[in-house]
Amino acid sequence: MKIFFLLFYAALLDLIQFSLFLHYDTFINISGSLEQRFRGIFTIDLALLYCYILKFPIYKHQKFSLIVIGVSVLIIFIIEFCFQEFDIFCSFGQFIVVLILIFFMLIITSLGQIIEKYLIEVDKLSPFYILMIEGIFGIILSTVAIISTKAPERTAKMKENLSNTEFVFLIIANIIYIILSGGKNIFRLVTIKIFSPMTSTFMDYILNPFYIIYYFSSGNDFLHNGKSNYAYFIINLILSLVITFCGFVYNEFVILFCCGLERNTHDQVTLRSLIETELHNLNDKNEEENEEEDEREEDVLFKYTKIDLK
Repeated sequence: MKIFFLLFYAALLDLIQFSLFLHYDTFINISGSLEQRFRGIFTIDLALLYCYILKFPIYKHQKFSLIVIGVSVLIIFIIEFCFQEFDIFCSFGQFIVVLILIFFMLIITSLGQIIEKYLIEVDKLSPFYILMIEGIFGIILSTVAIISTKAPERTAKMKENLSNTEFVFLIIANIIYIILSGGKNIFRLVTIKIFSPMTSTFMDYILNPFYIIYYFSSGNDFLHNGKSNYAYFIINLILSLVITFCGFVYNEFVILFCCGLERNTHDQVTLRSLIETELHNLNDKNEEENEEEDEREEDVLFKYTKIDLK
């Protein structure tokens, strides 16, 4: 019963996150990359939940990464208020609401992944079994949501405004989206099983510098007084590079050999284990050689003792 409750809860969180992602940017005309730039919070949320709920340790290099990511996200938050223009289309209150929705989306996504990691580690469930049950619950919840929001009526009106060819392409695009989403979810759960939720969500912001360059190049983002602002863009680009680099450090794709940050990384632990194994084998070999030498000395002594007796 507990397992099915957790799976239902994870599916519900996924539905809420998806619904908010579709609608949060409809409140006001804001930066298209804003939610993407805050995704470094994934690592912070998941690391804290990973530590305090699943009782896994956080090492020095990971604490360092979390602090730097946290400071970078805070600077992005402050920068937004410096460059964001508040008017009748985007009031201060509306902007705060959107930021709260973004942070809420990121937090509930983190909760869902921690639940999945718990089910894999503690209850020993297969990622494919988790995905199957979550999918069943997701279909039920999505059907209820579709009916309650009168989505079929809106779909019928949409069909009236589209040609048959356009509507067929729309259906095909939705099918492709479902297939690709399934592939992404399989990758996510397998990554969570083999590595950790922090490694899985790192893939969500590893390409942030390229996203930021794309949005700036499009001319529809990082605007101030209606014009592209290079300071706004460069600060966010540098911060995104810092966050991405710290994601590499946290997940040990990059190891910093300074201030003891390399101490508890997987590579260094493995290296120390190999060295200790080699030393142990060397000691065993030396002991065997000493024993063989002692045996040879005893044989020689016995031989000469035997001669003396004669």
